[in-house]
Amino acid sequence: MSAGGFHSCALTTSGSGVCWGSDKYQQTRVPARRFAEISAGGYHSCALTSRGKAVCWGNGHQGQTRVPAGRFTQVSAGDRHTCALKTSGKVACWGDNSFSQAIVPSGRYRQVSAGGRDTCALTRAGKAICWGSDDLYSKQPRVHPGRYKQISTGFVHECAVTKKGRVACWGPNEDGETRVPTGRYTQVAAGFAHSCALKADGEARCWGDNTWGQRRVPGGHFVEISAGFDHSCALGTDGTGICWGSNGTRVPDLLR
Repeated sequence: MSAGGFHSCALTTSGSGVCWGSDKYQQTRVPARRFAEISAGGYHSCALTSRGKAVCWGNGHQGQTRVPAGRFTQVSAGDRHTCALKTSGKVACWGDNSFSQAIVPSGRYRQVSAGGRDTCALTRAGKAICWGSDDLYSKQPRVHPGRYKQISTGFVHECAVTKKGRVACWGPNEDGETRVPTGRYTQVAAGFAHSCALKADGEARCWGDNTWGQRRVPGGHFVEISAGFDHSCALGTDGTGICWGSNGTRVPDLLR
């Protein structure tokens, strides 16, 4: 499951993509294909076929749906740009570049995460590298040192999980979005002004802004979690989806 700006997306067990919520730019109208991965952005969505072809739809006014040629192993839709990891380990980004978030540093990576005004990636050694900028928060550290196994880029903050299960978040902390609760986690998701993470037993924790109830986690155990603009989504151990917060929370019946 993937929580975006004002919509959410998920894959069914058969590989069909499903998106719901705001459809202002037709970002919920998924092409009739089978996918291996899906990602909801600000007002656009992207998916990856089993053969590594990236497909994007929705708002493309900044070029975020204009996919370059190549084969990819991962795709990540940000606010107004998109990034994907090539089979070679290089990262390609396209779309809005107002904050240099689409200018990729040279290197080989194993994961990429497109956010609002930043993009982050993990090198093959687990080092976090972020690029792009936000003039409002230019004094914030761009990268928290360490070695990580997973990284997530929010609108103006970032979070990552170390190999030992610790979560580090950096960037602005106006709503407590980088103030991580103690514990060990397997996955982290950075949203607009809140963050969520999963513990090894499947318990979900969210922190930061709660204006729309986006960190008020329902009971249950989950295998995947995603943080959007003002809502959060998670995938249950039984394959059902659930979302909470302001919008994009009405999960289609086929995911229940």
